[in-house]
Amino acid sequence: WRHDTAMYWSHAGKHFGITSAGKWWGCLTKEQIKPYFANNMKEYDRIIAEDWVSEEWGDRRQELVFIGSKLNEAEIRAAWTLACALQMKWRFTEHKLEIFWKLPFHL
Repeated sequence: WRHDTAMYWSHAGKHFGITSAGKWWGCLTKEQIKPYFANNMKEYDRIIAEDWVSEEWGDRRQELVFIGSKLNEAEIRAAWTLACALQMKWRFTEHKLEIFWKLPFHL
């Protein structure tokens, strides 16, 4: 697995695709990136201000998009938050599965 390659995963119903989306800017130093934006330093500044999360990760990230009608954003966020919390609990307590069933919140 290459941590410098951005991947694009698309899944809708029975249709699925995964392709390379190029390299993350984060695999370059900020000084190496600047020449790419010589004619548009506003975009460079935007990437650094909005997309750059840290010196370690740069602009690397994961995005999840839900497309549909009558989606309940609050319910989706709650389910996602719970899933992330459960995964973190699992990582730190792999041998204690019973902890999952004692969480004070439910979907």
